[in-house]
Amino acid sequence: MAALAGDVPRDSIDHVCADCIRSRDTIDVASADVVVCRLCALHVDREDKTKLYENMKLWLKPGGVVAFEDYADGGLSPAEQSSLEQNVAVPYGSLLTVTEWKGLLEKIGFVNVVVEDMTTKWAAFVKERHETAERTKEETDELYGGSERREFFRNVCELFNPKEGKRGIVGVRVYGNVPL
Repeated sequence: MAALAGDVPRDSIDHVCADCIRSRDTIDVASADVVVCRLCALHVDREDKTKLYENMKLWLKPGGVVAFEDYADGGLSPAEQSSLEQNVAVPYGSLLTVTEWKGLLEKIGFVNVVVEDMTTKWAAFVKERHETAERTKEETDELYGGSERREFFRNVCELFNPKEGKRGIVGVRVYGNVPL
């Protein structure tokens, strides 16, 4: 995603923290060149995902880019979906598959939609985070107020590194453009 930024002056980048699902006036229509969303939509149910990305398209100028990284469902079992809901705040059944992510953006009207599989990279990252949290358990627990953070890392690590060759969670990087 850093490649999208190029030589963009820092004063031309705005960080928006708002309800981007229910409030279309969060950003002016056709005012943004790029909208980035990182690991946010996984916490949003399917219906609201559509609203979120419809709003992003509305805010982008013609030719503008939506770029995001998120989780996708690689064949999660009901038990794994329950674990995500309980331990990672992902609504049950809300993750889209890789094919569904591409289809959603195309249905909304984005073009040139590309979905990259980031699973291998992310699995290594979350495994390292889990191992670090366990190795520094006293510091981690003090910093985060208990063992919940270590449990979070353990759960995500297990879902990215499932047993028996299943996919579990898939990490995706997705790009698309508003038509010119």
